[in-house]
Amino acid sequence: SMGEPNLDGDLLAVLAVAAFAINLNIWRQHPQMSRLVGLSLSALLVIAVSAWFASPFDLDARGYLGCLGMGLVFNPLGRLLHTNAPRYAPAAEVALFTPVETIAATRWAWLAFSEAPALATMIGGVIVIAGVLYGTIGRRSTR
Repeated sequence: SMGEPNLDGDLLAVLAVAAFAINLNIWRQHPQMSRLVGLSLSALLVIAVSAWFASPFDLDARGYLGCLGMGLVFNPLGRLLHTNAPRYAPAAEVALFTPVETIAATRWAWLAFSEAPALATMIGGVIVIAGVLYGTIGRRSTR
């Protein structure tokens, strides 16, 4: 809850995390399942739900370019790699890499738009990266 407490937002966040965990476990349990079909169906579902709230003609050229890059290249490639990862690693380890996406987005915003993150954001990013490194590399070396 940013600002005033809002139970609706908190419940949606919990629901999103639970759906993400279920998603990773389904991909892990069914490695033979077609990633392309699953991702295509989920994309259609997202389009059907979000189309009601979209304002596609309110963007400038830079906004459309960003949408094209994200929608045709970066998001599909990232999703494909993320759904393939549970074939080769436990779902818990794959989930460790998810916060890295947020850190990368902050870094890209800094590089592309000169939006320097606050010191607390940078400290949080270092903590997250350290946790991911410990969870993947550090624990393996102690086994």
